[in-house]
Amino acid sequence: MATAEDDLDKDDIALLSLLCIDNFIDSSSSSSDETSGDSDDEALLLKTATAMIESIPGVVGALDGTHIAIPGPNQHHENYINRKGFHSIVAQVVCDHEMKFMSVNTGWPGSVHDARVFRNSKIGKRIINKTILPDEFHLVGDAAYPLSQNLMTPFTDFDTLTREQQRYNFVQCSTRMVVERSLKGKI
Repeated sequence: MATAEDDLDKDDIALLSLLCIDNFIDSSSSSSDETSGDSDDEALLLKTATAMIESIPGVVGALDGTHIAIPGPNQHHENYINRKGFHSIVAQVVCDHEMKFMSVNTGWPGSVHDARVFRNSKIGKRIINKTILPDEFHLVGDAAYPLSQNLMTPFTDFDTLTREQQRYNFVQCSTRMVVERSLKGKI
């Protein structure tokens, strides 16, 4: 007897898995009290922040976007062509210090910028509205993302950076590499 998996290749299964993860995260985090002060949550934040890196206190995760190649859709295919010239959908992920995904958001067409995906994602809205992390905790992301109290991004005007700003960029980039490593081979 044939199953649905018989018609799916490895990439299709990976995509479906991401969509399932995204739906699970959305459904499991939808509570009436989004700013829960539960002590278990606070303990997990402290453990993750301590383990993430000693150089930037309070970092609990790293954020990045990646492209999942897809066949060109029949309609509006131009929306799915990313900056590298191939059809894709965007996957935004947040991972912890052990390269475990804490949040996954998928489905945006490849032409959509990471900052727009972030602003419209559940975790992005919660960071922007300050309902997910206390002020002393942060995510790190690349320059595609907007700087905020809970999202640390690098300085971008490279020609005029002070030595301290250059050092911060180096440490911030080193910290954020955990998310890049988490994506290798998983998507």
